[in-house]
Order: sequence, then structure tokens, then C-alpha cells
Amino acid sequence: MILHWSFFKTGLVLAGTFILLFPGARAQVDCSAQRVPKKEDLFQATVPSALDPTFRFNFDSGNKATIEIREGTHKAGLSQVDGCGEPEPVTKIYGYAAEGENATWPGKTFEVTKTVPHQVTWVNKIAPGPYILTGANNSVGDFSNYSVVDESLHWAYSLGGNSKCSGSCDCSNPTFETCGVPIVTHLHGGQTDFKNDGNPEFFFGSQVIKKLPLIRGPEYNTNIYRYANNLDATSIWYHDHSLGITRLNVYAGLAGFYFVRDTHDTGKEGTGLAGEPVNLPAGEYEVALAIQDRFFKNNGEFLYPAFPGDPGYADFITCRGVNLNPDQTPPFTVADEKQCANVPGCNDFPESLTCGPTALTEFFGDHMVVNGKIWPKMEVYGRHYRLRLLNGCDSRFLAVQFCIADPSAADLNVCDSSDRISFNVIGGDQGLASEATQVETLLMETGSRYDIILNFEMYAGGRIIMMNIGGDVPFGGVLPGEPNPNFEFTNRIMAFDVGDVQGDNFNLTALDKELGVIEAARTPLGDPDYIRKVALFEGTDEFGRLQPLLGTVMPASTWQGRIINWPNEQVYRDANLIGPMQGTMTWHEPITENPQLNSVEVWEIWNFSPDAHPIHLHLVKFEVLGRQNITYVSNADDENHMIRDTEEPEGDGVYLVPQNTIQHNGAVGKGFKVVLPADEDYGEETNVGVEYVENHFKDIQHNGAVGKGFKVVLKNYTYGNSFNLDEPYVENHFKDIVTALPDQITLIKMEFTKFGRYVWHCHILSHEDHEMMRVMFVGGNPSGTNGRNLRGNAENEGEA
Repeated sequence: MILHWSFFKTGLVLAGTFILLFPGARAQVDCSAQRVPKKEDLFQATVPSALDPTFRFNFDSGNKATIEIREGTHKAGLSQVDGCGEPEPVTKIYGYAAEGENATWPGKTFEVTKTVPHQVTWVNKIAPGPYILTGANNSVGDFSNYSVVDESLHWAYSLGGNSKCSGSCDCSNPTFETCGVPIVTHLHGGQTDFKNDGNPEFFFGSQVIKKLPLIRGPEYNTNIYRYANNLDATSIWYHDHSLGITRLNVYAGLAGFYFVRDTHDTGKEGTGLAGEPVNLPAGEYEVALAIQDRFFKNNGEFLYPAFPGDPGYADFITCRGVNLNPDQTPPFTVADEKQCANVPGCNDFPESLTCGPTALTEFFGDHMVVNGKIWPKMEVYGRHYRLRLLNGCDSRFLAVQFCIADPSAADLNVCDSSDRISFNVIGGDQGLASEATQVETLLMETGSRYDIILNFEMYAGGRIIMMNIGGDVPFGGVLPGEPNPNFEFTNRIMAFDVGDVQGDNFNLTALDKELGVIEAARTPLGDPDYIRKVALFEGTDEFGRLQPLLGTVMPASTWQGRIINWPNEQVYRDANLIGPMQGTMTWHEPITENPQLNSVEVWEIWNFSPDAHPIHLHLVKFEVLGRQNITYVSNADDENHMIRDTEEPEGDGVYLVPQNTIQHNGAVGKGFKVVLPADEDYGEETNVGVEYVENHFKDIQHNGAVGKGFKVVLKNYTYGNSFNLDEPYVENHFKDIVTALPDQITLIKMEFTKFGRYVWHCHILSHEDHEMMRVMFVGGNPSGTNGRNLRGNAENEGEA
């Protein structure tokens, strides 16, 4: 299971294909050491709205724009520490910029109209050279001159000869110094043609030396992306999605808003289709806020944990006994049991460990950031505001509340969490909701957007604080989340200082009528053509690091019902992966999610891991149908859902058995396979309390005729009770990310309207970079860059 964090407890660690870094340890704090949050002044920096008219990218008369990705500098509102840097330290970033403009964090906002196509040419202007994120000087050593990029992962430059090159770049051994930083921009929620979607394998390198990128990913087609914008009015966002370093490129600043407007939601106050003035707050009263978290160094640079002594290192490496360099004698030894204090199960950690940089399973920063400013404030009037919120964090689920700061208190930076203000959620990821939902707490998955109305009228002259009760640990469904004692201020996000009352004409009753009109006009999705049972697991890689993974509940098959087998290769046979694919799978393995073009599918997302995962599918918007509990066999272990070798399963539910996983480099990790009750006899059809439970395999011929197929129905005792989630979950709108809670089945329904190669993944960025992402191919019979087609190697094909 994922351990709770013991941040700031120094750890030590190892590295297999890692660079071994052991500079002399230095005890003194210097400008490249980690910044302490309590040195900051909360709610001093003023945050601009990302919808400010001066913070927009402009298109030419042909609706075209050229946007560059380049290095820049940014002021996040940090205070000066020990004379490090300027009075306000400067942070080096990677950012988006129009030609001739400075890069910004976040990137400037796009605003477009529904069905009006726009074109963006993305140009990589980051010059070849060292990566911008480096380690810190901490209690173990000075890592400030070393990159945090973990080259042991499956990432852009581990693909070697599979990439395409131009100029001086060597595809067989690409580096940042020779090829530049690989980037590719994904329009999250954009429902884009696959060649313009920004998938991880479509990355490309620097264009500083020549117009053609120095290196191009195996699926690269173009850097000119066309967006049809065939979306209902909504707030989506764009961010980097390069293979294996998405978490790092986004951390360095590569993200921004993208707004779509339509006749229902024009961005202007006015009368809705229901005939009554809705007067949604608009203009300066519609505010876009991207919420993120970060660590900083004393000199203002970003700190991203990757080395011994960094936050989280002891939890995920040292205290788990991970050995990143099992074949070499560790050159550095430390015996300090204090580093594992207060961490369950870490009494017998190894004393000899080698160092990274290494990816860590999750990231929780100690500075909350909004639109690039730490703990900012915004001055507002006493009236209704429309807040367009984005959770742009790596791993942190946000549980947002608003509360009143006590005007008589000495410290206006705190407030009584019991004095909460209710607000209305009117939409989210993919547009307006079916009706407004009044809440006091709103759960926001990483990557999600929510559209809320907050009335400041009663609080003129006061301060309202946006709070987060999600805690500083992986979210498992319990609120408030566990706080980290070293993170003093992460329960606060920003403040709103309320000025004079300013009347407005927002009409909630009229809005609900308008939402009803919009909902009634939508064409409902039809019955599903296929029910797909996918699964979430928590395995380990070849070094023993935690590795959350995707996979299937049942033996994988094509939409026609043909079984998909593991590749007929020696490495798979040696790992006992033979026959039908099932259980945990890594990125590079044969595609198992192959929806038919224009088909409707229901996905059952079975979460066998101990934590919640925000699951995102490229291309589609979906309805959340509901949830069910997973029923495990009664004699399964509560923690890992396995049964003892000496016992026979009771047969009244599912359980897990160990299964090997093949990593991108052929190494073997550990995963799981699902064992279903009465596996050889799925039983008769039963009503298990959900709308759809059957797997329909329709054998559609080339001419549209329907051939014979089959269906599979699980026994009803594999499913527990069916239910929907209430506050703080608001899901009465189309979404593109859904929270899959532990030990539950989350049901979503969508239509696949475009052909091509897409991906689905967990949107915890640290998870997707470490294999919790799989290719999804819509229509046809896809083949991957490794030559494996949808059904595995032809030599090992099998029929159902």
C-alpha cells in the first residue's frame, strides 16, 4: 500500500540504470536549499484572473496562431531568504508564449467559439542544454547541479532508434544537450483528431537550430494542430504530455486554460433560451483560477523531489527497501533510523542505499499556488462571481471550502472551518450541469475543472479564504484528509478581500430553467455496444518502487470477441505470461482497448488499489452512471485482496493473485491478476443493480451485416451494492476525468466519435509517467511501433 508521507525526514537511496551521484554532504543551508513555507507572507501577492483580457493568446484573421515553448522567468510572490536572489526571487520556468512575447506561467488563455475551427502551430524554442529542474542542497548532499529526470523510466529518450531524427541529433542516444527537451501539447478535453491530440508518442525536440525538430517521437506527424472546437461551452486546458516527463514539464510551467463559448454561454451577461435573464457573472466577474502546488528553493528555483534527503524520498524509496542499483556495491552508506520515524512498517529499512535521481510515486508540494502566485489574494466586490477552477496539481485531490476570516482575530490568514459558505456548482469538465448543486465542500480530482457561483455580498469589508481539507497524502475517499505536520499552510489556497457591495442581477432560478432547456436539447447516448471491464492495480517495478498500473478484469478481447494473447516472446514466456492477456499491463504491450468507431461503451473501472485514481480518457466526454462496491471472497486479506496459499477461495467474490509485469526494457516487475468466481462458468444473467452488466460482442461484417457473437455475464455476487456519490462529489455534467475510489467499480458511458490512436490513463501525473497509461485505438486493427497489433503476435493468436 502507499505509505503516508514523512516529509523532511531524510532518506537515502539507490539507482540501477541511474546516474550515481554522491557529492560531499554539506550541513549548512544555502540558496539552493529547500525553502521553508513559514518564511512566506500569506495572501500578499495579488493574483490576476486567467480570463483577464490582457492575458489571452490572439489568433490572426484566419484563426491561426503560432505559440512557442521556451525558457523564461517568473515571479511567484516569494519572499527573500538569507539574501538569496532579488528582493522577490525569480523562478526559472518553461512556458508558452506568442512570437515576440515572454513565456508565462501559466500559459495565456485561449478563448474560442463552438464549431469555429482554429489552428495552433506549436514551436519548441527551448535550446538544447541541461534540463531546467535540478536537485537541492539538503542534509544528504548537494544535488543542485544534477537533473531530476529519471532515465530509468519508459520515457521519450528511452525509445532510442524508434524515434526520427534530423540535423545533429543522434536518435540512438538522444540527450537534452543534443536534441533539446521533448515536448508535445495536449488539449485536455478537446475531442481532437488523434494526429492533433498531443499524445505522448507524438513528442518532438528543439527547433532552435533548424525548423524541423531535432528529434521526433515514433508517432510524430506534425506540430501544426487543428482544433475543431466542436464542444459545448466549457473550460478545458492545455498542457505538456511528453512521454515519461509530463509531470516534470507541467511542473516547470507548461499548462494553461482554453475556453469554449457557445450560444448558451457566451461569456457575457444576458437572457437565456428559457426567456428569463440569467445574467451569469461575466467580464471581470468571471474569474479563472489554476490551482497547483510546488516546492521551491531559497533562491526561487523550483525544487522537484528526486534525491536522498528530498521530501517523500524516505517514504517511497528508503523505507520500502527499494534497491535502485542491485548489481553494484553501494558507494554511500548511512545508518539513521530517524529518517523512517513515524512511518508504518519502516523499522528494518536497509542501511546501505544508493542514490537517484528517481521518480517518486506521488508528489505533494508545501506551497499552494494559484495562477503562478503562492497563497495569493484577490480583491472582489460584494456580489456574485463565477469562478472557473482547475486542479492542476500532480497528485493532490482538492476538497475546496470557503470560510470567513474572523475580523477580530490577530491573524486574518486563518478562519474557523466550521463557518463555511455554501456555493453553487453549475458545471464542470465538459460544460454546464443538468442543474445547479449547492454544496459547502467540493472534491476536485487532479486535472478536473469545476464551474461555481459564489456570492460575496454578505461579506463586504471582510476576507473569505478558499480552504482545502484534502490533506497531504494520497486520497482514499476519506475527508478531511490527513495533514502533513510539516506543511503548515496547505489547508489554505488563497484569500478574497471583499470590497463594497455592488448589486448584480444573477438569477439562480432562471439559470436552473436554462440548464433544464440545455439538458432537454441534448441527444442522449444510446444503449451500449460493449461493456468493458478495466482495472486499476498497485504493483512494483523491477527495483521494487511502487508502480500503479492499468489492466483488465477479464481476459482481453477485441470488440468482435477475439481473445488477445500475450506476445509470443521469450521474455513473456519466462515471466509465465502465456495465453490471454489479463490483469496488470504496461504501456508498450498489445492494445486491449479498441472501441469501434461511433460505438457507445460502458466502462466498469474496478479499483483494486488502496487509493483513489482520477481516470482520464482522451477524445471522449462521458456520463458517470454510478458506482458499486467490489465483493471480495470472504477469506481474502483485507489489505491486498489475496488468499493464503494454504486456503481455497470461498467462491463468493473476486480475489487477486500475483502476476509478473514486463517493463519497457524487458525487466520484470510485480503485478496482479483478477480471479473471478467460478471462472469457468460465468453463470446466468442476473440483475445486479446497474443499468448495464452484459458484455455484447457483435460480429459486424465489412458490409455492415451482423454475424454471430457471444456475451459474457458475471455472477451477481462479484458486485456489491449500487450507489451514487453525494457532496463533496458533483457529477451531474459530462466529464472527462472521474474519481475511481478504492474497492469500488465506477461506471462511465461514452461514444467514440473519431478514429485513431489515443490514450487513457490516471491523471496523477507521477502515475502516468510510471506506466499507469495505456494506448486506446478507436476503429480498425491498430498496430504499435513495436510491430504488435491489437491481437498480439500472429504466432500466438487465439480465438474465443
